[in-house]
Amino acid sequence: SNVVAPILVYLDRFVIGMLLTVEAISYYTAPYEVVMRLGIIPGSFVMTLFPAFSALGGGNEQERTRILFGKSVKYILVSFGPILVFLIFFAKNIMRIWLGESFAQNSTLVFQILLVGFLVNSLANVPFSFLQGIGRADITAKFHLLELLFYLPLAWILISRWGIAGAAAAWTLRVSADMLLLFLASSKVGRMSFSKLTENGVVRACVVL
Repeated sequence: SNVVAPILVYLDRFVIGMLLTVEAISYYTAPYEVVMRLGIIPGSFVMTLFPAFSALGGGNEQERTRILFGKSVKYILVSFGPILVFLIFFAKNIMRIWLGESFAQNSTLVFQILLVGFLVNSLANVPFSFLQGIGRADITAKFHLLELLFYLPLAWILISRWGIAGAAAAWTLRVSADMLLLFLASSKVGRMSFSKLTENGVVRACVVL
């Protein structure tokens, strides 16, 4: 994962530089870096999940693990989701005030697409921490390798067609696929019940957002 992850992070900018212009990289990188900095909020919460999942898994407390899993997804949605919704609605104003009219015109859509992807990626941290906590780090590493295979052609096609907005869409699709794979692996390997997500208010939180 530590070898492949940096490639996944910088691959989109590499393709933008090849297919578009250096100026396009700056229009993409500015909103991308802002979105990544927001990771401190869900990241600080998720840091506590690994030892918790590890301890509960070691004690074979399946029911408590499922409750923690479901509530963690809900808490990320209700605490972080509204912030991202606010940023999506006011993305153009934020870009104009921060970097000027040129970035507001070229980077607003990129910013909005990346924010949607980042919410998805934040939710993926829960099953990621769960799989790591129960000792199945091999699964997350295999997923990273799998994503690398389809991410390059996907980014190439979407950037060719839609420029930096295509790059943002490719990244969002990749992290969405990553989230689905992690949730499915948690269900299959870790016997995580998706019914707990409904019981702990995840569906209601999604509807509210």
